[in-house]
Amino acid sequence: MQLARIRISLFFIALFLTITACEDLPTDKESETVSSEGLSEEATDDSESEELLAMEEETPPIDQAVFDSLVLQWNEALNSKSVPQIADVYGRKINYYGNPRANSTYVTKDKYAFFQRNKDFKQEVETPVVVKQIKDDLFQCNFDKKVWAKGQIQTYPAYLVFKQLEEKYLIVVESDGVTDENLLKRNKKKQKQVNTKEELKPEDGIRGDFDGDGHEEYAWLLPPKTKDMDCEGPCECTITFSNDDISPVTIGNCIGGYPQNEGDLNGDGSDEISLIPHWFTSCWQAMYLFTYQKNKWPHLVSPLSVYVCDGKDIDRVQQLEKGKLQLIEDGMDPQIGHTRDTNIVKVKHHGSH
Repeated sequence: MQLARIRISLFFIALFLTITACEDLPTDKESETVSSEGLSEEATDDSESEELLAMEEETPPIDQAVFDSLVLQWNEALNSKSVPQIADVYGRKINYYGNPRANSTYVTKDKYAFFQRNKDFKQEVETPVVVKQIKDDLFQCNFDKKVWAKGQIQTYPAYLVFKQLEEKYLIVVESDGVTDENLLKRNKKKQKQVNTKEELKPEDGIRGDFDGDGHEEYAWLLPPKTKDMDCEGPCECTITFSNDDISPVTIGNCIGGYPQNEGDLNGDGSDEISLIPHWFTSCWQAMYLFTYQKNKWPHLVSPLSVYVCDGKDIDRVQQLEKGKLQLIEDGMDPQIGHTRDTNIVKVKHHGSH
């Protein structure tokens, strides 16, 4: 009897273990889910790999030999001192040693003037060219150049940026580490001057790039002190600038006025300034148009005769095309009185810096 009870107990224990083991096994549905998840992860990995491969295919490797050849061509052009050969390696617009508005004509003239001052000039690329892709069509080439000039030899960390234009790589940036460092120091000093003088500028000050260095400054007019229809000292006005490096403009027979920024009218990279000087009496004044050249302010065109008592404020200067300006000038006809005439004048155009 006792033996029978033992057998029955063993039977139920075995049955319990079998049921527990079956519960741990995945069902057919669960097996399908696990397999599906596994395939999904594998598919995701494959998709990411394909995307990475596609990105690698879109960015082709840099052809070092091409840019070695381009830098060598630039070096040979400068050593040849041939203006056509030099012009052939530059784009139409160039950031040239910190001047962001240069063009190939400006660069060739600057190079030619440098060669005239340095008859012994020559240069060579001293180190291997290191190429870095900046954008899809922009490549910066860094190297050291050795320069012979004025009996001295100096080495500079130089760089050129090439852009693909019309199936040809041309230079759109040229500079070196020494120039960049000097420009940085100068700009910091200039900005400090500007910040100091801007605190003193009047509300009617005008803003523009009046010296063509690619940075804007303020300009405003300082009138003389007057009393009882006379001046305490010379009757002169002065246009001064927030950048102390720019020489002021002195205007005689002037007790006031409002300078205007006329923009770059002759393509030299600097904005021109116009002024109609105020005087104690008279409805007739002269309008002056000043241009900045070698730290001086000559007239861009002959002074215009203007009638100031009709209360009309008109735009008297308009650029029609390169080298041509439309000017509005006033006159007096014995029969009809005050006249207003439009004239077209030519000015020397330097090309956009």
